Amino acid sequence: MGYITFLDLLGTKDFCGAPEIYNTNISIFYKEAQANSYRLKGVGKIGIFSDCLYAESKELRPMLDFLVSLRKSLCAQKLFFNAALTKGEIGIVNPTCSRDENFFGVAFERSDIASLYMKQNQFKGIGIWVDKELYSEINAIKSYRLVRSVFLPDVNAKRFQVYYDIAFELKNKVYDKYEVAVVKRVFNECLLAYTKSRRYGRYYLSIIATLINSYKDNKLSWNLLKSEFDQCPLIYSIVMRLAEDNGKIYPIIQGLDMLCLLIVDNVFKHKEITEIDRSRIVKKFMSFECLKKPYAYSINDLPEDVFSEDINRKRFIQIYQENIVNAQVDDLFKSQE
Repeated sequence: MGYITFLDLLGTKDFCGAPEIYNTNISIFYKEAQANSYRLKGVGKIGIFSDCLYAESKELRPMLDFLVSLRKSLCAQKLFFNAALTKGEIGIVNPTCSRDENFFGVAFERSDIASLYMKQNQFKGIGIWVDKELYSEINAIKSYRLVRSVFLPDVNAKRFQVYYDIAFELKNKVYDKYEVAVVKRVFNECLLAYTKSRRYGRYYLSIIATLINSYKDNKLSWNLLKSEFDQCPLIYSIVMRLAEDNGKIYPIIQGLDMLCLLIVDNVFKHKEITEIDRSRIVKKFMSFECLKKPYAYSINDLPEDVFSEDINRKRFIQIYQENIVNAQVDDLFKSQE
């Protein structure tokens, strides 16, 4: 059995009112898909129509190479896709048409196409949704990593869904041109999307979450006086700034609380962050309205799935209950001394 993917170019419906932009973006999509198609040469096929693409491969590595390379080249031009990757066969067939026939297109010989389409349609985010069947195989390939990410299945959903995506190559240097370019493009398009609709904007939650968890080496240090990170991945700073702003200048991103908790989860996994600094970081994050409003008086409602380990969620709750509440009580009784 081989490997199959289906993807949609994001936002094409919104471009229909601007034919020139629509044509430009579709042309870029076709051009980049064709430019990267060599990665499946000899092992697979690609079918493309309008803003959709199907691909199949006998081998996993070439399929990953194709998807990640296409993601990178489209992102460089501020275009993003929504993809699902699973095992199966779709049997892409290019019908042979004579001059007398008045039809053309791509046909499929296998029923796996139906389940593939359903999986892709249920993924309401930007990225590469990976089927559980492939986790162990992908983790065995040294040049690729799976990372936990989240998306909102519905614009009014209160519960997010966890999925696994292919990590970006981010190195967390003092200044990395690629990192800055990717993060800037993502947030530029994210904030622009929120000027159109929350339904459209929520798709960016997943790619931001994937970026947060993509760093191999999270160099972290906390500044007590400034109450901020001295050193951290760029995307941490951007998410914290949005959380601190709370809609005064920037749009409120749906799932901002999840992004903050993903950062805290990474803080708890970091070996060089002391327990004292962890307490200070929890205090800082719980001062953000996106976390304070839903969880300050119901801390046990913190979602379980957003943390990589249950112990990290328990530590977060413990720190909040013991340290933060104690500090509040001390402050409350100052006037009585």
